[in-house]
Amino acid sequence: MDLKNKNLLKYFDGIHFPSTKLDEIKKYDTLTIASTHNISEVKKACAADYITFSPVFNSKGRIGLGIEKLNEITKFHPNVLALGGIVSEKELKQFYNENKNNYKNDKDEILTYEEAKERIKKDYLAKLTKKEAVLAYKKLKEGAQNYKLITVTLNNNIIPVEKMKTLIQNGYLKPFVDKNEYISAKLVEEIKPKPLPFEKAKTLATKDLLNEKTLKALEQSAKVALNDIKGEKTGFITKYDTNKIKGLTPEEATEFLFTEFSLQKAKNYLLIPAINPQKAVIYKILEQKLLDKNKYEKNKRQIITMTQTTLNAAMLESLIKDLMAKYNIVTYVK
Repeated sequence: MDLKNKNLLKYFDGIHFPSTKLDEIKKYDTLTIASTHNISEVKKACAADYITFSPVFNSKGRIGLGIEKLNEITKFHPNVLALGGIVSEKELKQFYNENKNNYKNDKDEILTYEEAKERIKKDYLAKLTKKEAVLAYKKLKEGAQNYKLITVTLNNNIIPVEKMKTLIQNGYLKPFVDKNEYISAKLVEEIKPKPLPFEKAKTLATKDLLNEKTLKALEQSAKVALNDIKGEKTGFITKYDTNKIKGLTPEEATEFLFTEFSLQKAKNYLLIPAINPQKAVIYKILEQKLLDKNKYEKNKRQIITMTQTTLNAAMLESLIKDLMAKYNIVTYVK
């Protein structure tokens, strides 16, 4: 049809533009709709009144793009018709009857069709594309250029960690289902940690050296102060009385008290925090009394949780900073 002939347009309820004709879209006096299959095509079809986006789920011969991708493209167009992967109740029920032993609850009882429907649909759509995924994997191993080159780390949102380990070990990853789509991969290159350039390494080494010297000086000062303790009396305290320890934050006081009670030394010093210490706490136990069990039970769970959270966060943050400063680890995957 000649879209320039406005007299013809009045005889049609609307115009459909296939993905190969998106450059011809503009505003007309009738409804326009365009077919799209990726972000690039969606951007070209912005002038259309409506767009279709497919396939969202796996359909015969085609791998679904997924709900996340559908949500993403709605940012570019307000009127989206999602297509692909729609199967009939008859097909799903037939698949369920053939595989119902695969759908059981914790009591090993077979789930009804309605109870297992979402799992049934996911498995059925995966089955439809399995053959194509296996053929694509075979071609990949034979050297075909049927892949998209991406760079990922061991922890990424595309391939699960366990699958990444298999990929690194074997060089290939057989097709598996994740988020309603088949994924297979080929390892092109694994970049190992490399020595840093001298200037960058020098900066890090200088920092480490200064930290080491600072730590030694702090520890030496603590040993000297331990010989002649001049501090404040706190009165009787338990490992939960963080508010009675002056000069420390609640997190530091928690670490100090829990460590001190575990050591059970009458006179000692502790470096706080355990990772990259900034303070030295010198203490001497003057007197002890029996534990207040009621107070202990009341505060036990709360303090343990807070302590674990604080210590884990501190250790994780320090570890991540050290790794990011010293290593650049990425993996190329096809």
